[in-house]
Order: sequence, then C-alpha cells, then structure tokens
Amino acid sequence: MDRRVSQPGYSAGASGRSEHTLSTTTISTVAVQAGRAKIVLAILKSNDWIRVRIQQMEPDLMEVGATLDEAVALRHEHDDLLSKLNMKQKDVADLLARADDLTTQNRTYQEVYEAMAQSLGEAWKDLNRQLEYRKMLLDQSIAFHQSALKFSEKMELAQNRFSQIGLANDVDTARHFLQQHQELKKSILESSMSTLQEGQLLLERIREMGIHADVQNRHATTAACYGIEHLLELLQDRRRHLEELWLQRKVKLEQCLQLLLLDEEVKKVFDWYDQVGDGYLKHTQLGDNLHAAQMLQEEHVRFEMQARDMQETVLRLIRTADQLVHSDHYDAESVKQRLKTVDEKSENFMVALDNRRRNLSLAVTFFLLAKTALTKLNEIDRQLTSTDLPRNSSALADLHAYMSGAIVEVTAPALREGRTLLERVGRADPGAKGVSTTVDELQERSTRLENMCMARYEAGEQSRAYNEFKDRYNTVHTWLTQIGQVTLNHYNNMGRNLSTARDFQEIHERLVGDIKDKMGDVESLVTMAKQLAKDGNPQAESAVELAKQLQEQWKVLHALTQKRISLAQTYVTFHKRAQEVAIQMDALEQYLKIEKVDPTQISDSSVQHKEQKYSEMDHGVKDVEQKGKKFITDVKQVEDSLLDTRRAVSVVETIISHFSERKYLITEYHEHWKVHISTGKEFLSQWHQFVQDARKTIDWVMQLETEFFPVIGGELGSSADTVKHYQKQLDDFIPNVKTIDWMMEMEKEPFVPYIAGDLGSTSEDVEKLQKKMAEFVPTAKKAQLEIETHLKTAELLSLKGDTKGEKEQIVNELLKVHTRFQARITEYQLLLNMTIKFFEHLKQLDRLIEDTEKEYAGTELPSEVTRAQVMLREHEANHERINQLIGLSHNEGEQIVVRVRQKDSETHAKDGVQNVLEMTDTRRMTWEKAWEAQKNRLEQNVQVCQFYFDLRQIHGELDELQRQLDARQGHYGHSLSSITMTSEAFKNFEATVELIEGKIKNFVSTAEMMVRDRTHDSQRIRHEVDEVEKKWSRFYTSIHEYRAALDASTKFFVMTDKCDVAVTEAGQFLLQIGRKATDCKTSEDTIKLIQSLELYRTQFAREQDEKLTEMSRIAISIFGPQEGPQRLQHTVDSNNDVINSINKAIDEVAILQANLLKKEQILDDMNKVAETTKTRFIQPLENAEINEGQKFTFQCRLPSDTAEPKIEWFKDNMPLTSPDYQTSYHDGTCTLTIEETFSEDTAKYTCKATTESSTIETSAILTVRELAHQKVVPPDFSKHLKSQDVPEGSQLTLECHTTGIPCPAISWLKDDTNIDNSPEYVITKINGTCCLKVRKVLPEHAGRYTCKATNPGGEASSSARLNVICSRSSVGCHRAMVITVKKPYFHEPLKNLTGKEGESVKLECHFSAEPTPQIQWLRNDAPIQASPAFRITIESTFSSLTIREVTAATAGTYSVVARNLGGEARTSCVLDTTAAIAARKAPPAMQPRIMQPLQNKDAMEGSSARLDCVIVGQPEPEVIWFHNEQPVKESEDFQLLFEGDRCSLVIREVYLEDSGEYKCVARNKHGVNESKCRLMVEPLSELSDASASGLAADSVAPKFTQLLKDIETPEGTRVRFDCRVIGHPTPDVKWYRGPNEITNSTDFQMTSERELHSLTIPEAFCEDSGNYMVKATNLAGQAKCYAALVVKPLVETTSTKMKVVEMTQKTVTEQKAVLTGQAPEFKKLFKDMKVRPGDRCQFAVVISGNPRPKVTWLFNSEPVVSPDYQISSVGDNYTLTIPEVFDEDAGRFSVTAENSSGRATCSAVLTVEEDMSAVDSATEPVLKRIVPPFAHKPQVYQPEMVKAVDVAPVATVPVPTQPMAPSPTYQTQLKQPVTPQFQPVDVTIQLPVPPKFIEKLKNIAAQEGTRVTFQGCVKGKPQPTIRWFKEGKELTDSADFEISYQNGRVSMTIPEVFEEDAGKYACAAENTAGSASSTAELIVKASTSQGLLFFLSQLPTHLDILFTLLCPSLSTCL
Repeated sequence: MDRRVSQPGYSAGASGRSEHTLSTTTISTVAVQAGRAKIVLAILKSNDWIRVRIQQMEPDLMEVGATLDEAVALRHEHDDLLSKLNMKQKDVADLLARADDLTTQNRTYQEVYEAMAQSLGEAWKDLNRQLEYRKMLLDQSIAFHQSALKFSEKMELAQNRFSQIGLANDVDTARHFLQQHQELKKSILESSMSTLQEGQLLLERIREMGIHADVQNRHATTAACYGIEHLLELLQDRRRHLEELWLQRKVKLEQCLQLLLLDEEVKKVFDWYDQVGDGYLKHTQLGDNLHAAQMLQEEHVRFEMQARDMQETVLRLIRTADQLVHSDHYDAESVKQRLKTVDEKSENFMVALDNRRRNLSLAVTFFLLAKTALTKLNEIDRQLTSTDLPRNSSALADLHAYMSGAIVEVTAPALREGRTLLERVGRADPGAKGVSTTVDELQERSTRLENMCMARYEAGEQSRAYNEFKDRYNTVHTWLTQIGQVTLNHYNNMGRNLSTARDFQEIHERLVGDIKDKMGDVESLVTMAKQLAKDGNPQAESAVELAKQLQEQWKVLHALTQKRISLAQTYVTFHKRAQEVAIQMDALEQYLKIEKVDPTQISDSSVQHKEQKYSEMDHGVKDVEQKGKKFITDVKQVEDSLLDTRRAVSVVETIISHFSERKYLITEYHEHWKVHISTGKEFLSQWHQFVQDARKTIDWVMQLETEFFPVIGGELGSSADTVKHYQKQLDDFIPNVKTIDWMMEMEKEPFVPYIAGDLGSTSEDVEKLQKKMAEFVPTAKKAQLEIETHLKTAELLSLKGDTKGEKEQIVNELLKVHTRFQARITEYQLLLNMTIKFFEHLKQLDRLIEDTEKEYAGTELPSEVTRAQVMLREHEANHERINQLIGLSHNEGEQIVVRVRQKDSETHAKDGVQNVLEMTDTRRMTWEKAWEAQKNRLEQNVQVCQFYFDLRQIHGELDELQRQLDARQGHYGHSLSSITMTSEAFKNFEATVELIEGKIKNFVSTAEMMVRDRTHDSQRIRHEVDEVEKKWSRFYTSIHEYRAALDASTKFFVMTDKCDVAVTEAGQFLLQIGRKATDCKTSEDTIKLIQSLELYRTQFAREQDEKLTEMSRIAISIFGPQEGPQRLQHTVDSNNDVINSINKAIDEVAILQANLLKKEQILDDMNKVAETTKTRFIQPLENAEINEGQKFTFQCRLPSDTAEPKIEWFKDNMPLTSPDYQTSYHDGTCTLTIEETFSEDTAKYTCKATTESSTIETSAILTVRELAHQKVVPPDFSKHLKSQDVPEGSQLTLECHTTGIPCPAISWLKDDTNIDNSPEYVITKINGTCCLKVRKVLPEHAGRYTCKATNPGGEASSSARLNVICSRSSVGCHRAMVITVKKPYFHEPLKNLTGKEGESVKLECHFSAEPTPQIQWLRNDAPIQASPAFRITIESTFSSLTIREVTAATAGTYSVVARNLGGEARTSCVLDTTAAIAARKAPPAMQPRIMQPLQNKDAMEGSSARLDCVIVGQPEPEVIWFHNEQPVKESEDFQLLFEGDRCSLVIREVYLEDSGEYKCVARNKHGVNESKCRLMVEPLSELSDASASGLAADSVAPKFTQLLKDIETPEGTRVRFDCRVIGHPTPDVKWYRGPNEITNSTDFQMTSERELHSLTIPEAFCEDSGNYMVKATNLAGQAKCYAALVVKPLVETTSTKMKVVEMTQKTVTEQKAVLTGQAPEFKKLFKDMKVRPGDRCQFAVVISGNPRPKVTWLFNSEPVVSPDYQISSVGDNYTLTIPEVFDEDAGRFSVTAENSSGRATCSAVLTVEEDMSAVDSATEPVLKRIVPPFAHKPQVYQPEMVKAVDVAPVATVPVPTQPMAPSPTYQTQLKQPVTPQFQPVDVTIQLPVPPKFIEKLKNIAAQEGTRVTFQGCVKGKPQPTIRWFKEGKELTDSADFEISYQNGRVSMTIPEVFEEDAGKYACAAENTAGSASSTAELIVKASTSQGLLFFLSQLPTHLDILFTLLCPSLSTCL
C-alpha cells in the first residue's frame, strides 16, 4: 500500500531539480508477521534519494471482525504485531545511521541526505500512528459486538418469558405482570439503543479513517461499514419480530387486568346493593305527621341520587363487558354471566326504589290533606258548638245539612289518599302506623261531627226521607265533584319521563276503580228517587232530576277517566321503548368511539356484533317514532280540555327529534368505523405490492450506478464482493513496481478515475466536463424520482396502518441507495460549478483592479470638508469591495482544493488551481500598496478642510455669544423671581460657554498637531489659532463681570422679600392682637397685649434697619445713586407703615384697658348685691334607676319662705306638656309623677324655679330598665359625619344620624378628648339626628371629631376630620391640622407674540400659590381644551400652551387663569400672524369651499362630541347645520362655534337618539357647498366615563369603584342603592330617577361618606319602580352608573278558594252577636299635617278592641325610639307628641293596633315648611274595603282594617302603607265592589299643588370680586312663576344678575360681587294653588389688602358696647 505521507519530502526535494526520468531500485525490505497479521515495508532508492513504502499489510487496516470472537482474535494478533514491530526499531535506526554517514561523507548533498533522514523518520512515525488507530478500532469493535451479544441474549430471554409465564388471578398480580412486561420492553429498547450507539460510533471512526486513506483503503472502508450495518439490521429485524410477540402478550395481560377490575367493581356493586340498598328498602316508615313524611321524602331524594349514580355504574360496566365479549376476549362466556346477574339486581332494586318513592309521595300528600281537613273540622266543630239556633228550626236543619256536606267534602280527599296508601303498603306494615292512626282519627272526628248534625233528621217523615236522599246525594255528588273531578283537574300533566308517566297512569287507574265503586251508590240514589216519587213526596221531582244528573255526571267522569288511562298506557309504552333505545344508543356510541385499534386485529365476530347492534338501534328508533306518532294521533282524538296534552306532545316530539339527531350522529360514527375497517384490509394488500416494487427499483438504481460511475468517477463498490475485486486488482498491480521511473509515470495516469474526475485548468475544460455530466442527468433524475415516489408511498401507506416495522426497513434501504447515488452526482456537479465560478471571478477581478488604478491617477482633491470626507469614505468602501472580491476568489479556490483533498488523493485539478491562487496573492499585494498611498493623500486633505470649517464655526459662535451678553448688560430683574429666572437662564448661557471653551481647546490642540506634522498650509493655520485665542480671552472676562452683577442683584431682592415677609407677618400679628382684644375679659389681659406689642415693635425696628442699610448699599452699586434709592423707597414706606400701625394698636388697647377697669369695678358692686338676694334648692333632684312599668316620683324642695315661684319641668331640656307627667307644688315641695314608666322615659329631668329676684334649677337623670322581652338593637349610624375644610372665622356644623333600641346615649370627642361640656361647642340631638356646631372656627378647632353612640346592645362611632383654612403665618396654625392659603400670582405676565403661519408657538408662565391652583387657558375668553392643535402642560408651579401650527384661525387673545381657595390671578397676551394681518385686507370674492371636511365619529352614550370642518369663502358664508335633514338649533345640548374659518358643532352630552347623519351647509351669494358625516353613539352597559382630555395633569375624572346593583323587592320594604366614586377634585354626585333629578327628602334620603354614596328609599312602592342613575361630575369630567328598581305589589292571597260556610245575611248577623273577640277598630283617626319648624305637633287616635290591642308607633316604617317623641295612652286614647318640630321630623307617621282577632293601621304625613301661606291641604285617610264572607252582601267601608269575622277562612285585602309621593300628585284610593277575587281599583285624581322649596337657598360669604350663585329647587303644579328680590326690590335677568329656572331648579348668579351687593335675597314661586319663598343672605368680605388694620374694626370704643359683647345677660339685667 502506497503511503503518500512521504511525498512532501520528495516534492520539496524535487522542486529545485529538473523534471526527468530517474531509475528506482529496492534496496531493502522489512517484514513483520504475527499469526495472520503481516506488514512488509519496501525501502526504495533513486540516485541519491531514498523512499519508504508499505508494500503489504494483512489483514486490511479497516478489517475489524464480523463476530466478537473474530474481533478479539484480531486484537490479540495486532498486539503481537506491534510487539514484533518494535523489535524492528533497531533496523530502522541502522538505516537512519547509514543516512547520517552518507551525509557526513558527501557534504555536497548534505541537505538532500538530511531530507531523506527526515522522510524516513516521518514514515516510521506515520506507520506507528496508523497501527495505534487500528488498535482503537479493534477495541471499539469488541465493545460493539459485546453490546450486540447482550442485546441478543435479552431478546432470547424475553421470548422465553412470553411463552412460559401464565396469567394472574388478582388485580395486584395482573398489574405487576403488566408493569414487568413494560419494563422488559424498556430494557430491550435501552439495550437496542446502546448497541446502535456503539455501532454508530464504530462506523464514524471507520469513515473518519477512510477520509485520510488512499483509494484502496476507501474501498475497504465501504466493505467494513457494510458488514457492521448488516449486523445492525439483523438485530433490528429480530427486535421487530420480538415486538410483535410482546404486543400479543400485552393484549392478553390487559384483557386479564380488565376482567379482574370488572370483577372487582361488580363485587363492589353487589356489596352496595346487599348492604346499603337492601338495608334502606327494609325501612318502610312513612312518618307520623307531615313534617316527618317530608323529611323522609327529602332523605329518599338524596338516596335516590346515590342509587342513580350506582345504576350509571352498572350501565358502564355492562358496556365495558360487552366490549370485552366482542373483542375476542379469552374468557367471554364468563364475562357475560357476571354482567347478567348484576343487571338483574340493579333493575329489581330500581323498581323497588321507585315504589318507595311513590309511597312517600302519597304519604306527604295524605298528611297535607289530613292537616287541612283537621283544621277545617275544628272550625266546623267550633261553629256547631257555638250556634244558638232553635233546636227544631228549619235554619238549624239547613245549617246541619250544610255542615254534614262540608264534613264529607273536607274529609273525603284525605281518607281516600290514606286508604289508597294503606292498600299499597298493607295495614299490617309497621311503617304505616302513623298513616293508619291519622285515618282513624279523621274517621272518628267526621263521625262525631256527623252525629252532631242530627237536626236535619228531626223533621217530618217525608222530609226525613228526602233529607236522607239529600245526604246520600250530597255525599256522592261531593265525591264526584271534589274528589273525582278535582283529581282530574289536578293531575292533568302526563309527565315528562317514564316515572312521572307511570305515576299519572297509576293515579287514574286507582281513580277509575273508585269511580266503579261509586256506581252502586249512584244506582241506589236513583232507586231512592223513584221510591220518593211513589210515596208522593213533594220534593220527589227534584230528587229524580238530581239522581238523573248525578248518573250522567258519573258516566261522563268514568268515560273521561277510561280515555285518559288508554292514552296513558300508550304514553308509558312510548317512554319505556324510548328508554331502551337510549341505552342502546349510549352503548353503541361508546363502542364506536373507543374502538380505534388496528383493523387487522378486529375479528369478524366483533364486526358482526357492531352491525347487529346498529341494526337493533335503527329498528328501535323507528319503533319509537311509530309509537310517538300513534300517541300524537290518539291525543288528537281525545276531547279533554283539562288534560295538558300539548306538553306531553311536546315531550314526545322532543324525544323523537333528539333520537333522530342522535341516530344521525351514531350513523356517522358507524360509517367512519366501517371505513376504518375496510381501509385497514385494503392497506395490507397495498403494502405487499409496494414492497415488491421498491425492491425492483433498488436493484435497477444500483445497476445504473455500476454502469455509469466507473467511466466518470471511479468505483467504491456497492457490496463487499466488488470491493474485494478492486482490492485484488491493486494487489496484482503492486508486484509490477520495479523502478521509481515507472511508478512516477503511473502516478500521472491514475489506476482508476477519481470521484472528482479531471476538473481542467481553464473554464473551457470545465464546460466540456459539465456537458458530459448534463447528458447523464435525465437518467439520474428518473432513478431519483422513482426512489422518491416509493418513499412517499411508504409514508402514505404507513398512515393507513401498522407495517410491523417493515416500513423502516424498506425506507432505510431506499434512503441509502438514494443518498449514495445523489451524493455522487451532486458532488461532481458541485465541483464543476465551483470551478466555472472561480474562473469567472478571476476575469472580473482583473478588470476591476485595472479600472481602479486608472481612476486614482486622474482624481483631483476637493477643498470642501464634506466632499473630502465623502471621497475618503468612497475610497475605503472601494477597498473593501475589491478586497471582498479577491477574498471571494481565494476562498473559492481553497474550497475546491479542500473538497478535492477530501474526496481523492492529489489530483490533476489541484495543481492548476493552486497556481492561480498564487497569482491572486501577488495581485492582492500590488493592489494594497496603491490603495494605501491614495488613502494617505485623502486623509491629509480632510484634516485641512475640517480645520477651516471649524475655524469659521468658532468665530460665528463667539460673535453670537458676545451679542447675547451685550443684550443682557443692565438687565437685573424687578423681583426675586425675575432675577432668579435671569440667573438660571444665565447658568444655561454659562453652560453653553463651557461647551464652547472645550471646543476651542480641542481646536487649538488639533491645529498644533497639524503644524507639527508640517501640513502644506501650516503657517496660515498657526496665525488663525493665535487670533481665536485673543478673541476668547476678551469674551471670558465679560462673562465674569456680568455674573458678579447678577449675584449682587439676587442678594438685594432676597432681602427685599424678607422685608416684605416681615411686613406681612406684622400684619398677621396685628390681626391676632385684634382678635385677642375682643377676648380680653380683664384689664390684666390688655396689659399682656400691650407688652407683646411693644416687644414686637422693638424687634421689628431693629431687624428691619439692618436689612435696609445693606439693601441701600447694594442698590446704589447696581442701579446707581439715582435709581437705587427709588427701588428701595417702597420697602422703606411699608416698614414705616407697620411701625405706625403698631403704635396705633398700642393706643387702642390702652383705651380698652381703661374701659375694662371701669367695668370690673361695676361688676364687683353688682355681685355684692346679687349675693344677698339669691335663692337655692334646699333638696335637689336625685338620679334614679327603676324597672319598666313601675310608678316613679321626682321631688325637690325650696325654702318654705320662698315667695310663690313659677315652677317649670323639663325633659332633656324640652318643656313637659304631656298628661302622662303629673306635676305639683305645695309648701316649697315640687313633685313630678310618672304613673307607668317606659324605656322612652329615660332622660334628664330638670325642675326650674323662677322668682322675682332669680331663676334656679336642679336636674337628675332617670334610667328606666327595659324588660327582658324588649328588643335591643345595637347603635348604628344611618348618616355619618363628613370631613370638611372650613375657612377660619366661619361657622361649622357636623351632623350625623343614629338609630338603636333603646335610644343610644351620645357623646362627642375631639382627638379622643370628651367635649360634651365644653362651652365652645353647641351640641344637640333631635330624633336621632346629632349635631355639633361651632359659631366661629379658629385654628385650634382643627382636629378629628368623633360622635359615639352607646346603648345596652353595644356602641358605634362616626368620625370626621376638620381642617381649618388660615393664612400662612397665623398664630396657632399647625400644619398637621390646618391648610394654609396663598392667592395665586404670576411671576411674569405673558408677552404678545407674532408668528408665521405653520410655525409652532409656545406660551409659558410661572406662578406660585397654596394650595396648588387650578389652571385654565382661554382664547378670546373661551376655554381651550387639549387637542391635536393645542397641547397644554400643567405642573405644580409652571404651565405652558403649545400651539402646534399657527394659522389665522388661531390668532387672538390668549389668557391663563389660576384659581384656588385664596382667589384667582390672570395674565393675557395677543397672538397675531402676518397672514392674519394680510387677511384683514379685502380678499377677492369666492364661493364657499370646504378646506377640511367633516369626519365620521363614534361616541359613548353620555359623553360629549364635537364635529369640526373648515370653510372659506368671500363674503363670509352663512353656515347651517342639519341632523337627519332637520336643522339643528342652538341650545344647551347643541352649541354652534365659529373660530375663524373653523365651524364646530358641540354636543355636550350625546344620547342614542343623537346618532345619524350630520351635514354642514355653507352658502353665500356666489354658491353653496356642504360636508357630511355620520355620528355613531354606542350605548352604555353599566358605566360611562367621560373623556378627561384637556384637563390639568393633576385632575382625575370621576370613576366608579363600586357599581350600583339592580334591586327587586316587595312593596313596603326599605331599599338602598350604594356606590363608590373617586376623582380629583372631589366629584359632585347627583341622583336621577329616569330623566328627573332626585332631591333629598323623607322619601328619598341621600347620604355620602367620603367615596361612598347612598340613596335610601325608606318605604318602596310600585310607583318607585324604574331606572335610577347616579352621576358624578368634577372639572376633569363625569361618570354615570345605572341600576333598575323593581317593586313587586303585594299579592292578595286566599288560604283556600273553597267556601266552607255559605249562610244568609241574617245568620251572619246573628253569629256576630255571639262572638267573644273583637278586632282593633279606629274610632278616631288623625290626618296629614303641615307645621312650621319649632311648633308643637300631636297625633291622636281612639282605638277599641277585645282583647286590648298592642299599639305600635312607626316613623317611616321604623319603630319610634327617640326620646324626642312623647308617646302616651289613657284608656282607648293614644297620642304621639312632638314638642318641637324640625325639618328632619318630616315623613310618614303610622300607628298599628294588633290583637288575636285582627290588626288595624292608620297613617298620615307630617310636612315641615317655612311658609305657612300655602293652603293646609290635609287629606282624608286612605279607605280600605273589607270583604265580607259572602260576595252578594252589601259592601262595608271602614278606615284601614276592621273587625275580622272568626268563621270559616275568608279572603282579606292587605293594606299597603302609602309613602310620600315623589311627584306632586295627590291620590285617593277607592275600593269598588268586585268579584270574589277582590281585585282593587285605583282612581287617581290630580289636583293643583302649591309651590314648595324642597331645596332652599343658602347663605353665602364671598370675597369681593368673586362669582356667586344662589341655587334652590322648587316644585309645584302647575309650574310656578319665579321672581327674585334684593331687599324687597325685584331683580331682572341682566349682565349683573343672571337668572335661570329649568327643571324645577332656580339659580341667580352675580358674576362679580362688590360691597354694595351684600344684603338679603329672596326667591318667590307662585302658581294657582299658592306661593312659597326662600331667603338667603350674601355677605361680601373686603379685599385682603385691607387686612393690615382689620383689628381696628374689632375693638369696641364705648363701655356700653363692651358690656353687650362681654356679658349680654348682665347687660339685660342692667
């Protein structure tokens, strides 16, 4: 074997020698042999050269053994061979020594001999490396064969286990076997994977070694790989066969497990039925009463659900077993037997369970009927025992006859049900004992009552016979009517399923039996009637007629029942069949869905079974349809109006339709299943044919490859035999090698062509080779196409079925042939294409280099920097482009060389390609040199151009900065804010200067570098740098001078502000002194004030003088000697004013001190006189605690010599006027006696004694303990406190409302400190409303206030925070609790601007305020909203308006307004454009033209919408808007805007009806134009958030975090809607019902607690139903939320429609006289009242009843518990007194009287109103009709409820309490005589309603110059006329007074108030029914600029005024 590793030495030696033929001889050989292993080395000599060749090697290098034994043997032989070869190392060393000797002897060829020695050493090393690699291959081969042997042993073991191990007998063993089976397969797969990995690794190493081998060893590589692959295929074939056996075993194991699991579940089912089911059925208990029977029925329902689940389990098991039986199960018969038994057990159990269900249902019905019957028998018994009719009277006989019939009528249904039930279960059944006992009781009671009705038998003999006939007639007639007919009426539903249908059939079969039993009674009556006729009875004719009618009635009833039974039988048969078919469908559907196994595994018996089941199902569906149609036909023939056949027909049609749909679905499953089976069978035949065709194609392709490739590319062989054939040719060729000359010739002519072939040395040679290859391509494509077709066919067929592993085998063979064939063709074609492309790129490269060198020679350098940079970049890009092309060509050549080396040894093509690559390297070097020279030239030119560009830029920037600095000189601002802004702006200027400084330094550094490098223009560069440095030095000096001036100016204005702050603080100090002066009580207080004033004056003067001195120095230095003092003058004047004010304050306080001294002297004198005449209680009142119901007396004592005093008693500070409290005075003893105490009497009682000289009082608390039965309700707050922000000095009111029984005790706390007794607070509690007032709020009042309510049920509290708004420097202001206010002011005003059209303009302003103000931008006084045209930015102290594009339309006056609690500030400017100025000239005439058309728009319901278009025209066109072709008129909802050429339509709030087409039409005298669009309004679901665009950044639109919920409630209940809304600022919340706003009243109570808002309707009525909306609005937008209220009317119910007693009016009258009980009755009623606040009000009624009724008072449907309401009763007189009425007392008051005989109610409405001019329109009480027992009686009308008659159950009409109507409508409810259903008729009469202010005007205190609005709400019918007055003078709508009245809401706005606007304002409303008015006062506060001397107005200067302020009571006395 020729080792070409030695060739590099030869080639290197031959490179310097002439190429001529040399003779070669073998000088020595080295042979090594170990067993069959043999190596022969030949050492060849040619003249002075020596080469080494491996002449022979056995076995081949790639031979690794076909078995494990062969591999091990080869490994041993290889080790021996290596050992012996090492022994030959000495021979090689000797040979190398001889080479060294030759080198020493012949110095001329020293280099040659050294190369020869090196060649020999490398050849020997290479041989050793190859032998080591072969050793590694043999080790890998041994590992592979060992893994294959292990794999084979495991498969053998598995095959033995499959045939030897049997099946399991229990579930755990079966699962264990199945798990072992799975693990066995896993183990085999792991072993298979390990063997494959070892084999693949061995193949990879063989192929890797083959890449570096010569041609001969490449064939050996192929043969070795083939042997290993063949062994792997054999192992995989055996594994596939074993997998088939494994699958068969797995199926059998799974079937075994399924059978065992089935047995296990069957056993569980049997256990359940035996233990649970049978145990339950053993209990036959039916209950002893209705409750027990119902409990048993509920228990049965729960158990029946459990039984249904078990039945479903049984059905599932049956389906599973049926599937096993028909899937070739090995134990099919055993499975059938198991399931047959469990099916029978389940069926029998369900029948018994259904029987139990029917028994329980009958028991419940029986006990219900028995309970009703016993109740009615008790009533009949009471009436029979209470009657006092004469014994032998006809009336008594009639009564007894009627009662006898009633007894039978009452007891017959229950007895019938009971006897039927006993027949079903048997009387002996112990579970039916309760039923039997109840039946006996009914029988005994009815017999006893029948015996009591004997009067009807005491008449004459003829009457007795007739009465006997009548009794029997009544009995039979009652049964037929009340039992038979009622049963038919009641059981008219045939049921919806088999169970209910069977119940229906059974009931009617039982009924027809009873009807037949009554046949004898009917015939007996006919006989009796005939006997009466024979006896001449005068009533015989009537009896005969009655008997005949009864006989006809019996026949009709019998025939109707028979028809129903016949129809029910058909119906039950239908349901039975439907149930059977449904089970068949379920089973078949389950079979067809789950059976998706291999079709070849499905047996013919299984297929036949499925076909049979499908046929049975199909027949069953047809049978169901036939029976259903028969039932429908039968139904049409039955004439029974009472029977609900429509529902039964609907059920039948539904079932038939459902079956049809299921049949269609199952048919689809069946068809798919049949296709699945047939496809599987067809697949087997197709697969066998495919395998045959694929084998033929493989043979043909291999033959084709053999024929073609030996001619073109050489042959590697397609099998081991062909490889050995070529190996033999090579072995025969080697012995012919005699001389080196002959061998070299043979090297030029290869023994065989190589795979790459001859690639040629030019592009023409390559094209010829490509043409030859193209001729072979069609044949190759045909072969490839056939292989690919077979591969696709294999994939398609594998999708149809399981190929049992054959698919992978055949596909692998096809892929191998296809891959090898394709690789040969592709490789050769690729080499040819690469070679062609390589030569083309060489030609292109030559042309490109030549053109580029010419371009460099003719290029001129530019002088402009941009152009120079562009030229440099182009030059660099050109370098990269040509380098890429050179590199591409070089890479292509390298790729060809590498690919040739990989596929062959050295080839002819390689030498030619290598030479061309060397030529490209030379050209690359030449090109790089020329390119670098041009690059250096261009870079130097760029530097020079850049220098002059930077020089011009620096000069320009320095000139601009110097200009800006000159413009700043002398401008140092007018305030601290302006100088601060100037300083900040100059910092930016300085930062810019620093950037320029750095830029200049870099510029100078770069220029110096260029000078050092001797650039061609270096002298000029040096001169320009010097000039720049001089200019910069001058500018930098000016910068420092201006900065020093700015710092001095800043210091001046800081000190100015400090002086102003000191003046302001002085003013605040004087204000506090003024307030303290009013609080001075003694002269010592004034002395302290004077001292504090003097101390403050001294400190103020000293500090201000120091500041003014320093400020004077700075002002002169900055502004000069003239302007400086002027700038300081204002501060000096303010300082002097403060000193003067303090001096004046000291003088005024001194005057106050003198006045107080005089006052103190007078008071001392008066106190001495008062002490001598004062009276006192010698025995005061004492606290007491007693139990409810006891008598109690308060007693106190005065001195006995006291002159006759005036004694007054008070309860909780309210005068006592009730007759329940008895007072007396005798000999100085005062007493108060309460005869009977109640919990309401718990209060504080005060006795006040007034004499001529003094008034004294004593108080004590009485606590009345409630009895245990009294209901205790814990305290709760229905209205909570609200946090408030209140200005200092204003009035505060905190209010909440408490509830609880007994009335809770109230206490107030401020910051957890009790303030109940603090004189600063006014605390009241009226009717649960708790109020805390502060007349004048001070900073120290700020804090957290808590109202705590306590009673025996617990305690509750409500808290709120009070924030006091005061000035920043007020004494006592603590920032944690107060809010400081500072009016907004702008640091600098806006400046007028003129802009060009199209440019962007920005207006900016800086402001200060506290709290943060609201900012509003205006254009021409109209608010600006954020939009694409306007962008608004708002920060805490900054705001800007950006006009994105200036146009003529945007020109105008722009203003910005800042508002907060302190006031508002405004600044404005004018924006104009040159185009706008030009537009003022008269433009040419033009017809209207649409510049911007309307755009379609979508909007949410409730949001705003705006439509814009731009129209131009001359003259200005008239614009008209249309909506759906109707003109749009401007209103509150639609606003038309015209801004320049922009026309807009703004819809403030869109509704659904606003959707449609909008059109804008513009016309002038020159023409008309229009634009259209569509507006789509999307309806709201629950919530609609308005858009918040255009608002301040800190504003948040309202958002509902808790939505309203729909409410459905019965009439008369309390309803409350709750929602939560957030937003900033706090949203204003309003409630609406429909379109009308709801105002706060007793009927609609609105409350809010922070974000929680509620609407409460205390008593809801039907008229309150509707849609309610809550709307939250703030400056940022609005949000809405909706809910529906449905109020259900009270339904008149009747306990039973059966009239048990029907007597004449006379009888009823007689019975009334003997009744012992009397229902409550009102002898006197109270009426609706209207009173003024503060007046006394009393409701009084007179109520009678026996027993004495219990009386309850209600206020708005809630019990009256407040101690403010005084409740008393004397005999039948009951009163409720309100000593002092307030607004919160308005509402409905009701009194209810109730006893055991009935209940009555009376109610009226209390209205509290200020103006008593309204007519007192008290309405009459609502009249309710009481329905007597007989409909034909005259109707009796009584107020509310009247006496109830204690006879048989009668219908009563409930009386709902009428609420206060929310709308002004008075209603009178009239009850007319109606049918026995007692349906009321309402007649509503609308009367005029006088006006009423439901929301009154409120007093307002406002700062001068602000906007004020008075608002109120008035109602009346017809709509009243509104007029406004100021101090009695009528006002009219004008610019000063804007008056509005819409939807009941009145308002009057004063845009800007002044001092003369202060006064009293009134709003009067008048209509035909009356008038009303509301007044309020406006207080105008002076401007804050007057605040410095405010305290002067607070100081009294006269003694009498001082007395009035400090001691009003004393002043009165004097």
